[in-house]
Amino acid sequence: MQGAIAASSLNVARALIYGGYSYVLLGEGFCEAPVNLSAALPSTELLMRAIARFDEGITVATAAMTGTNVAAAQDLINMAQVGAARAHLKKGDLAKARTYAAPVRDTYERWAYYSANSVLENNAVQIAVRTNQPWLGMHPAFQGLNDARVPQPAASRPSLSSNPIFPPLKPSMYSGWTATGPAQTIEVATHIRFASGLEARYIGVEADGPTVAMVTFVNSRRALAGKPQVNLSGPALVAEFRSQRALDFYLTGQRLGDLRRYAAGGTDLFPTGKFPVGSDTYGSMHCFIVPPSEKSGNPNY
Repeated sequence: MQGAIAASSLNVARALIYGGYSYVLLGEGFCEAPVNLSAALPSTELLMRAIARFDEGITVATAAMTGTNVAAAQDLINMAQVGAARAHLKKGDLAKARTYAAPVRDTYERWAYYSANSVLENNAVQIAVRTNQPWLGMHPAFQGLNDARVPQPAASRPSLSSNPIFPPLKPSMYSGWTATGPAQTIEVATHIRFASGLEARYIGVEADGPTVAMVTFVNSRRALAGKPQVNLSGPALVAEFRSQRALDFYLTGQRLGDLRRYAAGGTDLFPTGKFPVGSDTYGSMHCFIVPPSEKSGNPNY
């Protein structure tokens, strides 16, 4: 890539780590997916490829950690550790998920940046919720909670199909959000936090199971929303932990991967029955499929 300096280049480390996140998104969302005209790769294989990229990125970033590069290299290492912990969690390896999550500092944040410069640089969620007929609405499970992390509009609006929906306001993982004060709208240049020390803590606590530490953690997240403390254990505690996770990572692309993970462990939280609006019903698919156009051009699929 960069010849002799590739093994200690921040640019190479950055490319490897972002590549890892690309594999994570494929592994979390798709039933299977080809890569570079390969045969269909299952989710577990895609997540393993993600972990390999993260490990490579950590090695290169560590070698680049000299002089003025120390802070930038450490930032990339934290980013890779969160990604690797996330990938291990999604594939069910709790011990390794905990190992990667543990070193990440609590205050760490990595953002996906958006801009008003052009449509390609706009926050796509903004388009879905701010248009005259929005097509993204809050599911009933996230409505009426009086939780600042998932602010709800005072009134519904007609959607693209004319059904009334509540288009989300700015949630806690979006730039400019505050726990107090009036709820804000999502703008074209609103950034989204996609890796953080908070996520690392969630992963570590989940890996350890329903312990006293999980009760403490859950209550710290409830306190952020002004909710009373709980004293739970066992399955009830895990259910509350999952609820807090859903609120903290609302509209960040984590939900599908979480639901697939819970279902694989025996707890199916996928919505069923009739859609909240309209006449359609939820189907049985729990992951995205590769479109025919991509299959037909791939001789190995």
